[in-house]
Amino acid sequence: MDVREFADVGGAGKGGSDPKAVASGAMRLACLRCGHDVALRIVNVVAGDRVVSGRDLGRGYAEGPAEKRICPRRPLQRSSMQQEGKLHLSNHQIAKDTPPDQLRNLLAQNRLHVMPCCFDALSARMIERAGFELTFMSGFAVSAARLAVPDTGLISYGEMLDQGRSICEAVELPIIGDADTGYGNPMNVRRTVEGYARAGFAGAMIEDQVAPKRCGHTRGKEVVDRRSAYQRVQAAVEARESGTDILVMARTDARAGHGLDEAIERCRAFADLGADILFLEAPQNEAEMETLCRELPSLPKMANIVEGGDTPALPPARLEEIGFKIAAYPLTLLSSAARAMEDALAALAAGIPAPEVLSFEELQALVGFPAYDEALGAYATDGSDAEEGS
Repeated sequence: MDVREFADVGGAGKGGSDPKAVASGAMRLACLRCGHDVALRIVNVVAGDRVVSGRDLGRGYAEGPAEKRICPRRPLQRSSMQQEGKLHLSNHQIAKDTPPDQLRNLLAQNRLHVMPCCFDALSARMIERAGFELTFMSGFAVSAARLAVPDTGLISYGEMLDQGRSICEAVELPIIGDADTGYGNPMNVRRTVEGYARAGFAGAMIEDQVAPKRCGHTRGKEVVDRRSAYQRVQAAVEARESGTDILVMARTDARAGHGLDEAIERCRAFADLGADILFLEAPQNEAEMETLCRELPSLPKMANIVEGGDTPALPPARLEEIGFKIAAYPLTLLSSAARAMEDALAALAAGIPAPEVLSFEELQALVGFPAYDEALGAYATDGSDAEEGS
């Protein structure tokens, strides 16, 4: 059953953490079974020991004992709840969080999220199966996996959107999509962000490089002037504000050619424009990473850890201590997969079995054969119905 018990771990309403006294404000509850920390915004009075009504960041909320809450990581099973008499449902529609709401909930938690990045539906599914809570569709990795070309602006908006749609359909965890420069002027940026939202992305990243852009840890990249950079972020935010439910990650690559101060100033302006997440690409050392987080404490920030890249690969615990909310690993899976394929090909060329492969049963499970066969079995009959109708 998808009812989870929650422990109250603090509140900010008129009555503090006491749910009986909260008329408006916020509560934080932790699921006792899965440990998921949930930020709840209560907007209606709680009477007695029952939640009369309420809304958590736009989601439906159930009536029921104050000590019972629905873990947003799991869908509510209405029928089983009613049958067991554990919870009386209100007239609100109880629905799973949207991908943007999932991402907002993660960013509201007071901890770092390690984020391996994907490049296709299978890599995204493996990230989800491994227990990670979010992922990012890497432009470098998609360019390599889909086209076998470098991340130098050769891949198009349509190709990235198509790849992203497949990825979003394969998993339930929130995905941030690399939207590069927005593929044109501010109107192109709006169209890109709106398209990513329709495809199922939780967030879209817009950057300030000159088009065609290139990987942020390679040489030769350039950025547009401040005005053009701000217009891109403004267009992305306006797409969100016009009804497109998606978070905006604003990225600057100004550190490489213009120094840390210019990069921080651009991030500050991105925050003022309404960006949800800040990303300063390729700080050169730990001190620069500390400066960024100290200068811009109000918004979530992402660290981009590229093996062999410009940014030091600090341990996740240290990144969290500095003040980052997301640690992205954009090329770890792609590089690992490429190495494994090279090893397998070398073995086959030498006439020996490939090392370290999944068993056939494991591979079938990974791509979904058991679930497919179980679903197909629901349509099986013994033929009697067909004979009676003939």
